[in-house]
Amino acid sequence: MNSQMELPETKTLEVRVSRDRMKAFLMIHPGAKIEYEEIIRELESAGITHGIKSPERLRDFLDNPELFDYCFIVAAGRPFAKGPDAGIVYHFENVPLSDAAGDELFDCRRDFSKIGCYSFVKKGSVVAEKIPAGRGADGYTVFGETFKGEWGIETSLRAGAYVAETAEGCFTAQIDGIPSVRDNVLVVDPAYIVEGDYDGSAGNTKFAGTIVIKGNVLGNPHIAAAGDVIVEGSVEGADIAAGGDIIVKKKINNSGYGMLKAGGYVFSRSIEASIIKAGKGVVAEERILHSRVSTDGKVEVTTGGGCIEGGFIVAGGGVSADRIGNSNRLNTIIQAGYPPDVRLRFTREIGEIKALRKELADAQVQFRRYSYSDSAENKGKAILERIAALIHSIKSKQIELQKAKRESSCNSLAKVKASNGIYPGAFISLGDDMIPIDRFYYGADISICPKTGRTIPLYFDIDGKPIKNISDRNKSVLIVDDCKDIRRFLSLVIKRMGFTVVGEAQDGETGVELFKKHRPAFVTCDINMVNMNGIDTLRAMKAADPDVKVIMISALKNKESVMKCIAAGASDYLTKPVTPGAVESVLKTALSTVIRCAGN
Repeated sequence: MNSQMELPETKTLEVRVSRDRMKAFLMIHPGAKIEYEEIIRELESAGITHGIKSPERLRDFLDNPELFDYCFIVAAGRPFAKGPDAGIVYHFENVPLSDAAGDELFDCRRDFSKIGCYSFVKKGSVVAEKIPAGRGADGYTVFGETFKGEWGIETSLRAGAYVAETAEGCFTAQIDGIPSVRDNVLVVDPAYIVEGDYDGSAGNTKFAGTIVIKGNVLGNPHIAAAGDVIVEGSVEGADIAAGGDIIVKKKINNSGYGMLKAGGYVFSRSIEASIIKAGKGVVAEERILHSRVSTDGKVEVTTGGGCIEGGFIVAGGGVSADRIGNSNRLNTIIQAGYPPDVRLRFTREIGEIKALRKELADAQVQFRRYSYSDSAENKGKAILERIAALIHSIKSKQIELQKAKRESSCNSLAKVKASNGIYPGAFISLGDDMIPIDRFYYGADISICPKTGRTIPLYFDIDGKPIKNISDRNKSVLIVDDCKDIRRFLSLVIKRMGFTVVGEAQDGETGVELFKKHRPAFVTCDINMVNMNGIDTLRAMKAADPDVKVIMISALKNKESVMKCIAAGASDYLTKPVTPGAVESVLKTALSTVIRCAGN
């Protein structure tokens, strides 16, 4: 018998009740002879009136108490129940694209056959009816105390433009038009119907409602609607703006002319050579080819074999397709995690930094040209001052960029997914990390770690098994410093960033030997060292591999030496005392340069 269930020596029968008063336990001493009537009297004495087990179950316990460890749940209350939630019965074909796109990220096998179906309703007709929420069954304790049942959740559907809600929960149309649901708001849009093709020959169209074109959109017309734009055919060369969704049943192929801009979703069977902007997401059934697509939400190609090839995709919520890129190494750029406006700001800052770095590289070449001539000493000093000013400008821009990233919120749920192949030529930028694809993978699922904010790339072989990450060299670092504590500190910070430390050297000569052996992409190098100083070490490494990115480290008093190192080809510098944030900043900057070169 369980020790916690033991009875006082003077008792052979006892009833105990759980703290929540929902269960009553009957306990007897081994060997005690208890009659059924004694149990009933004990329960009545304890005030237990509800949920008592049947006489048959009680007699089973009395006949074989050892099977129950001499302890039996003699009565059990009933928890209160939650009632049914409120519902909506629609009196029209209601398949919002937002519902079809779904909340689950990259649920890519859907039936879009009813997307873009529309219904006409008459003024005064009932468009939808609310089914009230219900109340669940009451609960009770073993003492008969009752708990009222919980009401179900009320619907969040509200009446919008040209819709009225009655006291009985009916939604009625206030005009003749096309009903739809947007963000849990039921509206009836005035309808403008075009029978057949539309080429804009009668002028541009602007309408405060929903526009339905039953044919194709041809030529280069301008179409604007406060509601949705539904095209039952194709769009070829048009400017279309919609406050709601843009739904094209066949294909969008603007051949570089015009733009489609929607406050909600853009949906089409295929998108080719087009510019698309959407507030909530872009969905293509078959493919997205050579297009510029931007959205705060997700970009998805939904069918098996569906692909994204070429172009430039910016999606705050993530990107999914069966295939990304193609076997011809087509340049396919995917950026996810940040909304397009934030990405644009980043791109502008990075572009300015890139222009300054080009100017710095030109100045470095000029300095090397003049530094060997004594007669050009003044000219060399002027160039060195210019280099110092450029470095200061680059540092300031980098600080602005980092500040912009701190002020912006990255969607940690965003991911880039290629279910059946990702090809070299694709370039993935997810969150703050950039990944060039330099070989073919049978599958890829690239996500963001919510704890560290770092990208987690996962690639698959033909059998669907995960394989090793790409481009190990692009994240390899050699540390050269005569201070053991500095080497240990740098190693910890660099490894935490996901880089690989291929070696550590305490002097320049050893550093050059390790560099020639491992050929890392990056080197951190102290300026003041024995045997070979930092400048000579830098020159030896650049002679062996002009593409290596060397980050110099020095005390503040050696600023002039740092400038000479930069002029000689160092990619950046750190001043002591070195902080983790400074190390991360310069390595990210250097990595972005390596990746851009690889992407080209």
